[in-house]
Amino acid sequence: MKVAFCPNCLRECNIEPVEKPEVLVVRGEPVEVVDAVHYKCAVCGNEVFDIESEERTLRLAYDAYRRKHGLLTPEQIAGIRERYGLSQRALAKALGWGLVTIHRYESGALQDVSHDTILRQIASDPAALLKRLEQNKHSFSEEEWERLYSQIASRVLESVTGSLVAVYEQVESIAYSVNPASRGFRAFDFQKVGNIVAWIASETEGLYKTKLAKLLWLADFAHFSLKGTSITGLSYVRMPYGPAPDRFHILLGLLQESGCIDMVTQDFGEYSGDLIRVRKTPNLSCLSNSEKAVLKAVVHRFGSMTSKGLSDLSHSEALWQSRPDGAVLPYEEADGVGVIRELKRELS
Repeated sequence: MKVAFCPNCLRECNIEPVEKPEVLVVRGEPVEVVDAVHYKCAVCGNEVFDIESEERTLRLAYDAYRRKHGLLTPEQIAGIRERYGLSQRALAKALGWGLVTIHRYESGALQDVSHDTILRQIASDPAALLKRLEQNKHSFSEEEWERLYSQIASRVLESVTGSLVAVYEQVESIAYSVNPASRGFRAFDFQKVGNIVAWIASETEGLYKTKLAKLLWLADFAHFSLKGTSITGLSYVRMPYGPAPDRFHILLGLLQESGCIDMVTQDFGEYSGDLIRVRKTPNLSCLSNSEKAVLKAVVHRFGSMTSKGLSDLSHSEALWQSRPDGAVLPYEEADGVGVIRELKRELS
């Protein structure tokens, strides 16, 4: 039998449990707990406060409220987090919530309806969590963000039925919706990019991976400078040999798998390079007149240059010099690139 202080007897007494219904107000609504437990003094019969029974009654009231409104239980919320292998702190930061929010919800606090909706979204769609992680990238260190991105992206891969191209397009779509400026305000289209790469390969001798990266960068930044949009919807990052599309090796691998191009490794003494050859007849009907004009101007002027020559050209620009490897190269600075200004004058 439990013992507690009885304010009527003014001493410690044995207390006895009594079940009786109790109505609590939860978010303005009366909620009845039919099996609420109270305690009374075994000596005088006076009701005695017991913290454990009060907390139990509150939990039961919250559970009843959750059932009525279809809200997730604390166990379900914890299960969603654990499915992604995230700590409470990491999930809260990824969602842009307070650092103790997830801890409170898993401990029994009643969640907001808006938060419940978001938790259900990420439970059914890993891409929704990946999108929120992109939106809250500023809350993480670079190392932590990359680890979590890879961790959640693997769940996206598992959830998508279909080709790897579909997965790549979905990831690109998420990135575009979060930061369209980084894609030159152009949504990525795999078929369109495949035709562009195939056309460049058909028009250019000695097209190695590094050279293709520079030609795509020149075309996208030149078109952005002219028309305010890129051609491909690709994002570019600073690499040791100059600007290159983000995750370029993955894109090229998918283009090869889909039959757009072949990549043949060629040795040059101590070095080697991937030569890109066209496999399918390119179709540029999906391009606007301005996009075609820019591509033709870029290939005409730079297509005969070597990979090293194009790398050296990009290394002379402040856009590349002022950033560390891996940094995104913003389209908004296209007009500050000397070679882009020259192309713009030719095309205007």
